[in-house]
Amino acid sequence: MRSRSNSGVRLDGYARLVQQTILCHQNPVTGLLPASCDQKDAWVRDNVYSILAVWGLGLAYRKNADRDEDKAKAYELEQSVVKLMRGLLHCMIRQVDKVESFKYSQSTKDSLHAKYNTNTCATVVGDDQWGHLQLDATSVFLLFLAQMTASGESGGCVHPGPKRAMLLRLLHRPLLAPQDVLRDCQTYTMPSQWSQEKPGRLFPLQKSTFLGSNAS
Repeated sequence: MRSRSNSGVRLDGYARLVQQTILCHQNPVTGLLPASCDQKDAWVRDNVYSILAVWGLGLAYRKNADRDEDKAKAYELEQSVVKLMRGLLHCMIRQVDKVESFKYSQSTKDSLHAKYNTNTCATVVGDDQWGHLQLDATSVFLLFLAQMTASGESGGCVHPGPKRAMLLRLLHRPLLAPQDVLRDCQTYTMPSQWSQEKPGRLFPLQKSTFLGSNAS
């Protein structure tokens, strides 16, 4: 039997620490993490930042795997990350109409909620009962969703589907300043089914899309 390398032993120690402090609190159904033992709601920002430790450890296991057990551990950690990111995406998909309305109203009542029910992915407070307009939380989710996908997360965080594709397209627009929209129009091509621009739209969609022209 081969002995464990020094790096492998250290990774095992980090894995135990991650399990005891983060993964033991992950909801087995939604994949979301509660804010604390007393506060059971799942905050978008807190969930993304918390799961980064798991993602980084999974990448380290994948890079330094010297046994089959290490590869299995890497896969297990990566799937925990995928589960959480899909859980957050599911929360946002349930509010996709709200994102579209935000383009017209620019109202905080039409912004994506900042926290959700850990067990059901449902909203926990009303639109006007919390400061939901937290673009930094939505931005950090999109940033690391893209980075995790680029790193080759096993299984991918996003299944193909019109709702997810539409959500990502819609999220792309409010996060950009008008000059950025004009710049991006030189790069992307809008699919034909998205080509009808509605009067009064603050961020026109006729030429640009987050996922590109092949997204479904």
